[in-house]
Amino acid sequence: MTCSNSCNSSAGEKTGIPRDRAAAIARHEDLRGAGSPPVVLGKFYRDQLDRQLWPSQATLAADFNVSKAIVTRSIQASLLPPEVVAAFGGPRQVSYRTAEIATKLIGEVGKDLVMRRALTVPANIAPSKVISILSTGVVHAEDSVELRLSLGANGKHLRIDAPHINLVVPHIPLLQDLLNTLLPSVLPRRR
Repeated sequence: MTCSNSCNSSAGEKTGIPRDRAAAIARHEDLRGAGSPPVVLGKFYRDQLDRQLWPSQATLAADFNVSKAIVTRSIQASLLPPEVVAAFGGPRQVSYRTAEIATKLIGEVGKDLVMRRALTVPANIAPSKVISILSTGVVHAEDSVELRLSLGANGKHLRIDAPHINLVVPHIPLLQDLLNTLLPSVLPRRR
């Protein structure tokens, strides 16, 4: 009786598991040594569990020499929607505590609402203010850049003033597009 390909591949997969585990452990050491954030570690842990190299979070944690709580909290952080992670400024800005708060908030008010609110978060603000915006949906004026428009000296140009104009300059093409889109709705129709 001959063994089919499935028998051979099954045996091959079993002999490859120790090698794959050793490679994963080495990669984990690299990630930890590089100070990888919880979101990145959580994705790595999920990938290893999905590959079925470890049967549980507990055995994975033991082999990686970290607590089961770290594995669980990292996985929790990695499950945050990309919009929420981006609202904090990227994976490096999402701590275990921040991820825990955001996860609880998603559980309370819903994933879709938190994701929509995340899209309104201005860049480069403190995590506590991000949490406030995700919770309430309100962006406070001090968190945003306020523009002042005035007529130029010759009466033919608009002038844009902002306290931090350097934050606005890279977005001039977008501002132009927004104004061109909005103006027809507020200007009287030409006859």
